[in-house]
Amino acid sequence: MLVKVGSIYFYTVQKLGNRGRELLEKYGIIESKAFEFLESAYLLGNKEKDVYANLPPAYVKKAEKEENREKEIELINRAEKILKEGLEIYPEDDDIRNNLVGIYLIKGNWRDALNIEGLTKEDLVKLSLFLLNKSKFNDALKVLKMAQIKFGMDQVIEFNQAIGFYYLGNEEEAINTFREIFKTTSNTATKFQADYFIKEWEKKHAQK
Repeated sequence: MLVKVGSIYFYTVQKLGNRGRELLEKYGIIESKAFEFLESAYLLGNKEKDVYANLPPAYVKKAEKEENREKEIELINRAEKILKEGLEIYPEDDDIRNNLVGIYLIKGNWRDALNIEGLTKEDLVKLSLFLLNKSKFNDALKVLKMAQIKFGMDQVIEFNQAIGFYYLGNEEEAINTFREIFKTTSNTATKFQADYFIKEWEKKHAQK
């Protein structure tokens, strides 16, 4: 029961942020208690899936608030260790796998993330976005190519590939992709981003 309470807390906060935290606190479920329930369960040898899925994000939350760099690293490493254990016991669990990918990205070890068994398309897209944000465009395109080979091409992969091509200088091909996606996508955020690239490119070429 206590594991469920702790899991509900951190799952809700992950999904809803401060709004979720405030909602749960109204029912007397506070972060310190939720963390205590999950950590105690783990230390006592509880191997429920919820422990492995929700305790590591709790460690990450504590690490984000930690001012001592050594303690921050220790908490992140502890989260990584538990997630690796969890993935050995529950190799098909997407939450545990996704959280381990997140830990590797926090640590900047994106190549290690590629070695995780059973990566989903969403995991690979997340890795590619991390690399795009770090201006590692060639690496991002390699990861997206892996996703394309494994899962087939779709608009998400195509859009992120276009971003990589754009910044590597293959602007015209990228802009053609952005224009096509702008016309066909039903995703408002994707449409906005495509429009941004199109207008920036048109502005730059109008000045020539």
